[in-house]
Amino acid sequence: MKELPALFSIFEYLEIPARKSGVFKPIWEKDYFMKKAIRAAGGLNNWGNPDFISGLESLLDSIKKLPSTHFIGQITLHSLIIRSLVNRLRYVELLQKETRLLSLNAPIIITGLSRSGTTFLHRLMAYDSRHYAAPLWELLNPYKNSGVFDFRKAKTTYEILLKNILLPELDKKHYTRADTKEECIMLLANSFHSQLFTDIAPLSEYLDWYIKEDREFAYKEYSHQLRLLQNYHPGKRLVLKAPSHLGSLDHIIKYIPDATIIQTHRNPEECINSLCSLRQTLFKMVEREIDNQEILRQVLELFDHETKKNIDFHKKHPSKVISVSYKELTQNPFGVLNGIYGKMDYEWTENIDKSIKQYLVDNPQNRRGKHDYNNLTQNSIPENIRAYADFFKDYL
Repeated sequence: MKELPALFSIFEYLEIPARKSGVFKPIWEKDYFMKKAIRAAGGLNNWGNPDFISGLESLLDSIKKLPSTHFIGQITLHSLIIRSLVNRLRYVELLQKETRLLSLNAPIIITGLSRSGTTFLHRLMAYDSRHYAAPLWELLNPYKNSGVFDFRKAKTTYEILLKNILLPELDKKHYTRADTKEECIMLLANSFHSQLFTDIAPLSEYLDWYIKEDREFAYKEYSHQLRLLQNYHPGKRLVLKAPSHLGSLDHIIKYIPDATIIQTHRNPEECINSLCSLRQTLFKMVEREIDNQEILRQVLELFDHETKKNIDFHKKHPSKVISVSYKELTQNPFGVLNGIYGKMDYEWTENIDKSIKQYLVDNPQNRRGKHDYNNLTQNSIPENIRAYADFFKDYL
């Protein structure tokens, strides 16, 4: 067994007293978590559509099979499940109370392979004052408690501070703070059909379940959650992003038919190696030992399934998606944005020009360190990667 980093080891000494005292003694079963969430949500107990339960049960079964979860990892997973269940209870309550949901103002939804520039494009478009891109604190806790004080942002600030102390290398791989614009994968976690869980731990069994499961229920709820978010920001056009939408665009156009979908494209082998590197860091928050080959296997398994579905969608709906080259986006962001706005028949204003120029000045590439990653694919390109590259060769 590999020795944990010093800070993680310090917390390990707290595990036995925490369990003996009952302060932290999780039972990885559905009823345990649902009861705890009801208490944390102030007694709310309407779960809405029960289809979320199969995802919760699969997640818990997968967690129990993790080979080497350390104490901080158990706390991380426990907190994430409770948060998602509490969010679900508050979402169902709020949805019932709202007598009229605002119509969505044709949201912009950005997707693409993980590590293909979706974050960069998302944060650029967030600088348009006509748009609203939700910050991390709001996505993690989208529904305010009924109490007087709102601690959501402060809580997220503390959590990010702790994570960055434990994982100082994370900033150069994916920089985020409580206020930075983040991906809406968190909203799907409230339905327990979400890649968020496989992004933080090597949950092989949950991944297998997620790939096979129909996500229509989750995207129907996702569309409802966006309408609740729109209620908080009337008059704005929501700008959202998540690579996990890649294989679910058919569900998006079913429940959000007027959405503008933008997809970024990058050399898939680079994306895979970059994502593996990110997961090598994130998994340290959960596991004592990191299996790089297992990370690669899971990334390729998901890649295979999602890209096949994405290519099928493009064949059926060739004009539904605005495609963007990662290379062009990083080399000429103004040209790419002008092209996107032209396809959306959207006015480019002087204020947008100034705002984006300021963003680029404030956020130069590699500002927080260069992200170097190993070539885990070892130049052996699987067929699924080759199929993607062949289909989208004009954008690579």
